[in-house]
Order: sequence, then structure tokens, then C-alpha cells
Amino acid sequence: MGMIIVIADDLSGAAELANAAVQAGFSAEVQMSFCADSDADVVCITTESRSLPPEAAAARAGEIARAIAAVRVELIYKKCDSVLRGPIAAESLTIARALGRKRVLLVPANPSRRRIIRGGEYFVDGTPLAQTAFANDPEYPRWTSRVVELLGNAPGNTPGIETPDVVSAEDLSNLAATVDTDTLPVGGVDFFSALLATKVHPVRAKARAVDCVMQAKGPSLFICGSHAAWLAGRNEQCAQRGIQICSMPRGLFERELREDILARWAELAASALHGRGAALLAIGGEAPVPGVTPATLADRLAQAVELTLERCATARVFLEGGATAAAVVGQLGLLRFRAHPSPGPGVGALRPVGQESPLFLVKPGSYPWPESVWLHSSG
Repeated sequence: MGMIIVIADDLSGAAELANAAVQAGFSAEVQMSFCADSDADVVCITTESRSLPPEAAAARAGEIARAIAAVRVELIYKKCDSVLRGPIAAESLTIARALGRKRVLLVPANPSRRRIIRGGEYFVDGTPLAQTAFANDPEYPRWTSRVVELLGNAPGNTPGIETPDVVSAEDLSNLAATVDTDTLPVGGVDFFSALLATKVHPVRAKARAVDCVMQAKGPSLFICGSHAAWLAGRNEQCAQRGIQICSMPRGLFERELREDILARWAELAASALHGRGAALLAIGGEAPVPGVTPATLADRLAQAVELTLERCATARVFLEGGATAAAVVGQLGLLRFRAHPSPGPGVGALRPVGQESPLFLVKPGSYPWPESVWLHSSG
């Protein structure tokens, strides 16, 4: 069997699909840049392009696609955000051209999480997308529920991209069966899992308990740079479980970095890890001053994480949101991860290649942590 390759636009998406592959019985690796020298069945690459302009995102995705074209593969999948944030059309069409694919089949719906498409409209838990919290996304507000409009096209004018309705697992299986060598499949984790089951026919692994690494002794550091997760009450969830909340000090929302404030913030987090066994480092709900971008705040959060880990050996690091996760692993200089069985769907459990600890658990900001995370990581 040739390699299965996933091109994701952020780290949390790459981790999510690596987890799905592991659960299906495959070995999987997550890479920050493509390295063909891997013995994993599934290689998930992040382009970190969701926040880029369409032209720059397409160029980055096309570069990786051309590198992949020289490798023998069983399946190539383009992972996109389940509610279609980012320059998805530009990336998908560029990848398809680079690989010589004539058809792009876009299936972002995740029926397992009650995210479906009916009549060309996207629904989350039965509510039109534009009426959910995603309407207030700081970077990609979902102002419409029409899929073709979310892609930046007028109705009926999405050249080269098919966007079928999907309301069930059966719909996913039927669409997966239509994927051939002329098709670039694009979508979320549910469609990817359907493709693994329908097109690749793996020997499924026996059901496994939560990986013992979740129960390994040592502190747990939670990192939240996700606006969606903060609005969902992540601080309250941590407080209820005795996990100390260490929100970004107001001084770090200014244009100039105050290294003394950054150091004190990390000291506070490290002290909480030593004393309670768990801490939450978060940007919080403060509004930055004009000229301070979300990327700048993510970088300062990542610097605080590095300083905290230098002060306290940590067994597990929980990362919410693709941009936050990428900023942290970039600050730490990590490039490749082996995927392990995770505590639940949507969560990637990643161990840096060549390192024993910490274990990084990564998920999109719009998904909750599974209950098993709290059971093993409460302070």
C-alpha cells in the first residue's frame, strides 16, 4: 500500500485526521513541512495557511502538492475547516491542478457532530450556521449559511468544486465510493474516515483503551488561544476542576513586548503546575490595543509556554486552536510528531519524534475536550 497523505491548513486539523487514522488501525505522523522519509501509513502535513490571503495560501498548498506528486501514494486528501473558514477554494483548486485532478469533491459536513448540509445550507445542531456563534468568529465571521457563498462564489458559480448535501454517514459512504484517480477529495474528518473505510479497506485495529500516556504521572498544562473556546467557557470548566487560570497579563496586549511581564506570567503558571498539578495559560477575553494582531498575541502565548516548560517538566500539553498549536510547536522548534491513541474524537495525541515527553494533545477550538481529559488532568 502506498502512503496516504493529508494536506491540512492548520495543525489542529492535521492532528484531528491523524487521530482518525490511528483509530482506524493505521500508523500516522503529523509534519510541519513535508518529509517523504516516513514509515507511517498516513502522513498529515499542515500548511498553516488558513489566515493567509488566497493567493499566498494557494501558492503554499501548490508547493506541497508538487512535492507529493513525486511520491507513490494510495490517497491524497485535502483537509478543510468543517465550517469553511479559510481560502478553501483557492487551495483546493491549486492542489487539484498540481496533481492533475479534474474534479474537486468538497464534503466539509461532520454528521457525527451534527454539522450537516441540506439544500445547500450549512446547519450546526439544527441551527443555520449564520445564526450560531460562528457568526462572530473574529477572523472568518460566518455571515451566511449558503455553502457556495462561504466559498466566495455566487450561487451556482463555484467552478470545478462540487458541494453536495450531506446529512448522514450513509451519504458520506456513497460519496466516498465515487472518488477515483481524477478526484481530489476535500473536507472534514468524517469524510476522511469514510474514505479510509470505503477506498483503502484497512485491517481495523482492535478497540483500545485510552492510551496509558494520558494516565502518566506529571503536570498538565492547558493552552487556550482560541476565541471560540474562551467564549464556550473554558476558563469556567478549568476553575470548576481546580485548574489554576493564568490569563495573559494586560501589559502583554500592548505593542511592545515586556519581557519582565512575560517571565512573571510563566513563573505563575509553573508555580501552579508544581503546586496543583495543572494550569491554564490563556489569552483570555481582553481586547488588544489597535495594531496588535491575534498572531502577535499567539506568539506571546507561545513564548510563555516555552518559559513555563523550562521551569516545570510537564507530562501533557493541551492545545486548543490550530493557530495557537502552530505558534507553540514553532516556538519549541518541533517539526514531526507520531500520533498515538487519543482520549476522544477530534483530539490528536502527538509525541515529538525522538522525544518521550511531553505529549501534545491538539484539537480545534470549536470542539470541547472529551470528559476523559478532565478525569485524568484535573488539578
